Amino acid sequence: MSVSLAPAATAPAWLRRTLGQGPALRERARRRAVRLASLARDDVLAPDGIEDGPAGDVVARVPIVEGMDLTQVAAHRPPLTAPEVRWLGRSVADALAAMHAAGLVHGDVSPANVLVRAGGITLVDTLAAVRDDERGTPGFRAPERVAGAHTERADVYALGRLMRWAVRAEDETEVRRLTAALVVANAAARPTAIQVSALIARAGPAVPVAVPTRDVAAAVRSRAVERTERIREGRWWRARRFAARATVVAAAVAAACWLTIAVPPLLDGVVETASAGTADSATVTEPGAPSDPAIAAVDLTERRVAALAASDGAALRATVAGDGAVVDDVESTAALLAAGTLAYEGLTVDVAEATLVSRTDASATVDLTYTLSAHRRRDATATQAVAARDESVRIDLAWNGDAWRVVAARAP
Repeated sequence: MSVSLAPAATAPAWLRRTLGQGPALRERARRRAVRLASLARDDVLAPDGIEDGPAGDVVARVPIVEGMDLTQVAAHRPPLTAPEVRWLGRSVADALAAMHAAGLVHGDVSPANVLVRAGGITLVDTLAAVRDDERGTPGFRAPERVAGAHTERADVYALGRLMRWAVRAEDETEVRRLTAALVVANAAARPTAIQVSALIARAGPAVPVAVPTRDVAAAVRSRAVERTERIREGRWWRARRFAARATVVAAAVAAACWLTIAVPPLLDGVVETASAGTADSATVTEPGAPSDPAIAAVDLTERRVAALAASDGAALRATVAGDGAVVDDVESTAALLAAGTLAYEGLTVDVAEATLVSRTDASATVDLTYTLSAHRRRDATATQAVAARDESVRIDLAWNGDAWRVVAARAP
């Protein structure tokens, strides 16, 4: 049995995508497929139909779109220029705006799910939101997505991260400014997709993304088709490892001193979340009821690095509690910041993932993964250039009746 969404005589070539199993999933997929098809847009992929596969599998027939996803583009050419990123950002924002207007949320805007084709882009993986285990791609998902929330503003956050991921180093500062409002931790403070499109339109000229040669594109598509038909449960467009960026250096660094920055730093960045003036509003606090500690861990990390960037010792102290080593480190660092003998220049952090390890009513443990940009650290004796790197840390949180605070940190 199948649900046809296009006349068989005119349907384009397609591939099978296994979504999972069960009648409930099948019904969700069918309803979403119908709504996607009703958009009738080239920039939003709609399946040709939903079928019953072997052993109760729910299978989607998905059209083949000529083009290359951004992970493939990145593997065959340099990062995008600012005008190309503006074109990309506005194209994706327009596609998202159409989905949102129809009551649809994408749920996983990431490089592997944006196909660049002649004349535009196409959002793929548009059925993934029906899966119970869909949480988005680390590095691009909004903090609230960790808890499974599917919202329009989470799509906007992911678009901001996507634009930052795509841009070349020379234009990174410009694109970070352009996307600052998109990646704030407070979802309510982010613009809508329509507003993002208008914002980008005012930012400067846009140039379509230059894709690799036809021969390269054809070879990549051929490998993608082969991979799709062979992997029964997989989604070929879901890339868990992206093309290496020249500005990112992976490092296995112990994270026992999450807040120790008087020595060569561990997490010593500034994130363009809500500005320093609005950082407090991004903290989720419900009087009498602890908020989600994973979201709070992201917020505390972002607030901490914003305080470092502003040399604001009081804001730095407000992220911690207790009488352990973390508080001692903060006091030492705050004193150096106040004296003007410690500063950080050009440093940013992107929190990729926050995973709740355990929690009680008054405590929680969260694993964080983040990327630090290349930056300069200045102290009383020298200015040190620090290479970009990826790091992970496990932090312990305590609930003080109003908000979560960090009480300890260590390697995960």
